[in-house]
Amino acid sequence: MCFYDDGDWCAMVTDVTEGPADKPTMCIECGAAIAIGENRKHVFQQEEEECLRCEYEELGEDDEPCVQHDYGNVFECDVCDSCVKVLRAIEAVEIVEGCPVYARQPLFGELRDAIEYDSDGRYAARALAMFPELSSVEWLSK
Repeated sequence: MCFYDDGDWCAMVTDVTEGPADKPTMCIECGAAIAIGENRKHVFQQEEEECLRCEYEELGEDDEPCVQHDYGNVFECDVCDSCVKVLRAIEAVEIVEGCPVYARQPLFGELRDAIEYDSDGRYAARALAMFPELSSVEWLSK
């Protein structure tokens, strides 16, 4: 089906880390609590690489430097281990479908919608085949 981006902005900076959480947080996809030490994916995105104020304001020798940098829109989220696995399964389905790299997963926060609107259940079936431990994920096995 390919997930073509219909977001309001495009991130020029993306930093993704996976590993144990360093603070309590919530999964953006399913709302589950992620405790300190639990595996999760942390995503940080920023619209611009350079400060918009510094880049577009011409400062003279006597001008004050930019006090508060503006990098455009900024987005940050965490995804629990179960949802990371479901997203990997969706990506596997989309690779077979021939989707480009940027269109193989839903936008952050839209995973459950993708599962719900997958009329033939390919995503859930692939997730359960790849990761049998996901059988306890209630919203996946409906």
